[in-house]
Amino acid sequence: MFTARRIARLVLYHTYKRTHSSSTDSSTGGQLRIIVRDRKACEHGIPYTVGDNLLRCIQAYQKVSPQVYLEGACECSLACSTCHVILDSTFFTKTPEASEEEEDLLDQASCVTETSRLACQITLQEHHNGLSLELPKFSRNFYVDNHVPQPH
Repeated sequence: MFTARRIARLVLYHTYKRTHSSSTDSSTGGQLRIIVRDRKACEHGIPYTVGDNLLRCIQAYQKVSPQVYLEGACECSLACSTCHVILDSTFFTKTPEASEEEEDLLDQASCVTETSRLACQITLQEHHNGLSLELPKFSRNFYVDNHVPQPH
């Protein structure tokens, strides 16, 4: 089913694909990084390698910087919305479209925007280098008694 939000996202995605080159960036000359803005608006450069899962990268970085956290309650099985992130428009357009199942789960997330995605469904590529995203101010999570689970 197409919702107004899904239609707006499809238009944004396909308009960018028609008007911009889809080739990947040239040599990065160093380590690949994405920029994550935490809930307090502090930016963090998180390293990754091509093929890494976005949720797993953020969870690994959580050990270095605890204020950057995403729960990922369903362990990347596309069964919750606790890993909801907000991509900047460039990051969004350089990422494959969300599946209908992901769209349905995003409808249950807090602070959803037109460029919202589930981090567990994004595989990082070279052309994501230097792009940014933010963690939503609030999260629909499954933390119990303020316990923050640690990623495996």
